[in-house]
Amino acid sequence: MKPLKNFTALAVILIGIFSFSKVENKKTNTTLDLSKVNVTESLSKLQFDSRSSDYLFYVDTDIIKKIRGASTINAKVYIVEKASGKKNLLASENLQVLNYSGAVSVYEHDNIDNYKSIVLSNGDEFLKTNTKAPFSLSNLLKYESIYRSYISSTNDLLDLERSI
Repeated sequence: MKPLKNFTALAVILIGIFSFSKVENKKTNTTLDLSKVNVTESLSKLQFDSRSSDYLFYVDTDIIKKIRGASTINAKVYIVEKASGKKNLLASENLQVLNYSGAVSVYEHDNIDNYKSIVLSNGDEFLKTNTKAPFSLSNLLKYESIYRSYISSTNDLLDLERSI
């Protein structure tokens, strides 16, 4: 009977020790190295090829400020490698989205550096931002897959029903 008690006590102690110990994983690098990726070529393949590429592009939007008749949002474009799940930021810019057609833009631009505002075909206006990203959102929105993702993301964020 004594060996059974010793074995039980030892088992309880070992289970207690191992149940409260923590196995720490090394943090893996989850950012994609953009120097190894030709972004424009991947976007062109997505636009003109029906084959799926190795990369996924998506747009994430956040509200910065809501004002009467318009909302100021921040749009970020990410690239994700499908095989590894690594992602990286391609562009991040602020835009003013009008809630209805005919609304007047209320954002005043600084006259610094002769800034000229860029307005998309749907009326969204780029605001001057000082973010440093490898690409410009206005250039990336020329690709249909990025533009569709942008419209879908802003529709979900602002509860709009704009068509693509």
